[in-house]
Amino acid sequence: MGQELVNQINTTYSVELLFEEVPIFDIDEITKDLFRNYGISNVVNNENKELVIFTFTEYQAEVQEGMVLNVQYILNRKYSKIDHEKIAPSLQQTWDFEKANETVRRAKYSCLLSDVFASQLDYRSRCELFNIVLLTILKHTNCIAVNWILSQKISDPKSFISRIEKGEYLNGALNVRLFKLEQANGEMVMDTVGLSGFGLPDIQCHFNNITASEIASLLYGYGNYIFENGDIFEDGDSVEGTRVNEKWICQHERSLIPPRRVVLNIIPQK
Repeated sequence: MGQELVNQINTTYSVELLFEEVPIFDIDEITKDLFRNYGISNVVNNENKELVIFTFTEYQAEVQEGMVLNVQYILNRKYSKIDHEKIAPSLQQTWDFEKANETVRRAKYSCLLSDVFASQLDYRSRCELFNIVLLTILKHTNCIAVNWILSQKISDPKSFISRIEKGEYLNGALNVRLFKLEQANGEMVMDTVGLSGFGLPDIQCHFNNITASEIASLLYGYGNYIFENGDIFEDGDSVEGTRVNEKWICQHERSLIPPRRVVLNIIPQK
């Protein structure tokens, strides 16, 4: 990449499952599906059955010299009341779930699903495995929405399942956000959020006189490209803009909008 700006990989990756009624999980069916379709090796309930741990022995990580642990997914069934103020940023930047606000207003409880010892996996495998576990759980629970903490997005469970099964592996893990800069002559900022937790740069562009939908499509496309190919861009490289034969320069920078992270800033051609 040719520069020192890099994002640190998140040691754990989590989503918040939202419920209108007291959460119900059919752990037997979840376990059967994971074992039959994905080779899950072990499921452990703690004594009070609040924590359910799904273990995949085919995926391992060396946490320190000589100590290798299996990748695990922890479902914390000890639900809590939803903090609607904390979820607000995700609601503000969710664009593909028409009834997100209405659904989240109905939600009363939340549970957490997290991976453990997965940060050393190839990020593609990590994302794919997390999607598999989440998708399987969603098929056997009364969850009404998913809050993607890292990508600040709310997903409809049925839509998420359908889109993941069609191969849209970044459907929840990558989001595109829009902000208007104050006192900047109508200039807007769009960025992706979600890639930084995998150690990749998110994408950023500040612009005017271009439609937000064009920039959103561009950023989402480059976000998927970086996820598939890694950060192969050097500062000063040119990328395709929104028009045919249009070249825009890109460079790695600190993000303009929180969370603070490294982004690949794409500069529109004047």
